[in-house]
Amino acid sequence: DLESSHWITNQKVVAVGENLIIYSENAGGTWVEVVQELEVRFSDVTFSNESIGIAVGNMGTIFRSTDGGKTWTKINSGTAKNLKSVVSISETQLFATGEGGTLLSSSNSGSSWSLVTTNSTLDFQEIFFVNENLGFIAAQNGNVFRSSNKGLSWEKIQLATARNLNGIHFTSPLIGYTVGDQGTFFRTTDGGTTWASVATAITTNLKKLAASPIDNRILVAVG
Repeated sequence: DLESSHWITNQKVVAVGENLIIYSENAGGTWVEVVQELEVRFSDVTFSNESIGIAVGNMGTIFRSTDGGKTWTKINSGTAKNLKSVVSISETQLFATGEGGTLLSSSNSGSSWSLVTTNSTLDFQEIFFVNENLGFIAAQNGNVFRSSNKGLSWEKIQLATARNLNGIHFTSPLIGYTVGDQGTFFRTTDGGTTWASVATAITTNLKKLAASPIDNRILVAVG
């Protein structure tokens, strides 16, 4: 099963999943499997530029590529927690989230990682940065975490739900969305300070959402 993908260019894409990393250099027309022993369930992948990529997964696993996803090297993460999401906010700065309030930071393009204090034991899911300063994390029990100082510190925001939040996406510094278990869907128009529930009429657990690059009013949520 594939869990996540990242478009490096409009032709090159890398996808990760159960014991698997694959890549395509013709916009998904054909795929090549990375021939390495990858005994881990990967949950997410991102690239800082066309060469440097990071994939994260269970048991604190982090793999790094410096050749556009063709080969990967395991990196010590300093944790055994399952990692759920990874994001690059510049060519050198990355963050990864995981269970039990785990937040990892790298300032050298993923070569090494350090734990960030969050004062939380909630499971963290997707992390999303609107820009280098403003970041958000979808978390357990209806919580969103927000940072306005490049991820140095985080504040917890409780939404009007106890359901787990899994995916989060912003289309501007003010307008954002988060999705979660049992069709949970919330929207903010003030940068994450307040959130309003949006009816979806579905009960499926929603995992991620994204906005159309052509019209950011068009959203797609998957479960």
